[in-house]
Formats: sequence, structure tokens, C-alpha cells
Amino acid sequence: MKDEDNAIGMDDDIRVIKKYPNRRLYDTQTSQYIKLEDIRDMVVAQEPFIVIDSKSGEDVTRHVLLQLIIEQESTQSALFSTDNLKSFIRFHSQDTQRHFVDFFDKSLNFFQQQQQEFRDNFPELLSEDQSEKIAQFHRANMDALKKIQDIVFKKKN
Repeated sequence: MKDEDNAIGMDDDIRVIKKYPNRRLYDTQTSQYIKLEDIRDMVVAQEPFIVIDSKSGEDVTRHVLLQLIIEQESTQSALFSTDNLKSFIRFHSQDTQRHFVDFFDKSLNFFQQQQQEFRDNFPELLSEDQSEKIAQFHRANMDALKKIQDIVFKKKN
């Protein structure tokens, strides 16, 4: 890794991508220009990276990820409905923003954990009565999600 990358606090394990004013992305690890699709691949592969503006040195990772989401939402079947997007905009400007962010983060983390658990147990599902096992899995997910909601919104049972 280059000295200038270490000077801005980059960890040797984090891949540094530089974003140039012409919107081009340069991977300092492979010493070549990459596309937004390559960033998507890094996210999917869970590779740690950071995107740095080449001119200012500012961390623009979030901006590039939002750009990637916009591109994916316009070319593939949409992950977010119009109503979801309107809700995001409303929550962004309200006092409840912090609670929404906490809830959204916990919900996504929970969903990822459940996906992993499902993948880990999938062979077992094939050998047993699938419908009941999937129903149990769904009930457990709903119970856990309800607990997360209660924690985030501080409801008392």
C-alpha cells in the first residue's frame, strides 16, 4: 500500500479505491481502473474496501454505494418499492430518524443471520417435513423481529 494511503489512516487489510473527478474508479491493489460492477462484486464477496476521492482525500464510499444502489434499482427488479422510498425520505427529516436507522440496521442484521441459519440448516429441511419446519422457522423469525421492534421502540411487555 502506498504511503499516502497509510497517511489517511488506511488499514493494510482494506482495499483502497480512488474515485477521480471523471467518475472513474481506480483500484490501488490491482493498479487498474474498475467499474461500479466490480464494487458490487466486492460487496457481495464481503471484501473490505474504502473509496477515497482522489482530489480531496475524502471517504466517498457511501456515495459510491448509493450510486450502485441507484443503478441496480433502475436496471433490475426493484428491491425498494416507491412507498419504501417515500418512507425513507420522510424518516430522514424527522426526529425519529435515529430510531428508524437503529431499527433498519437491526432488521437487516437479523435478516442476514436468518438467511445464514437457513443455508446452514437447508440439508436438514430436505430430510424432514419441510412445510412444518419452514413454518417453525417463519414463526421464530417473526418472534425475533417483534422483540427487535420492542427494543428499538422501547415497548414494555
